[in-house]
Amino acid sequence: MKRSNVVLVLACAALIACAQGMTQREEALARQVVRDQVSAWVRAMNNARQDSIATFYHQVPGLRVLWADGRRTDGWEAAEEKIRTFYAGINYMNFVATEVEVQVLSPQAALALFSHSIDIVQRNGQRLPVQSGQASLLWVKDQQDNRWKISMSHVATSAPAMN
Repeated sequence: MKRSNVVLVLACAALIACAQGMTQREEALARQVVRDQVSAWVRAMNNARQDSIATFYHQVPGLRVLWADGRRTDGWEAAEEKIRTFYAGINYMNFVATEVEVQVLSPQAALALFSHSIDIVQRNGQRLPVQSGQASLLWVKDQQDNRWKISMSHVATSAPAMN
């Protein structure tokens, strides 16, 4: 198992171990709110609204993002720079999330898992091959504004099959 996957599994296990009880209604409501946040995050990314994208991330030094290109950023400042650099190099992106599953781990944490595809046209007009893969977003409830925000993100693409 890759180190990044081990870290994610351990983080989830720790959150589950610390989970406080929630009613079924509270859990269902939290699940829907996080699912709506995932949809809004995808929309903001496709619209290249960098200010809007920023509001979805927990802007703390502990933020971890594993990007589709295989790179990793640690902390909000590095993630923000990666977002700025990425959008400066593209004309268009269509990021599609499907089969979104949300598991509420505690009143303060939830995990969203989904399949995705990414279609990108670079600034020079070159269309990159469409990629697909899996993603996981660990959402935490920010105590400052009581909104669900991304604390850890892992967007992975599958390598094409080689014959």
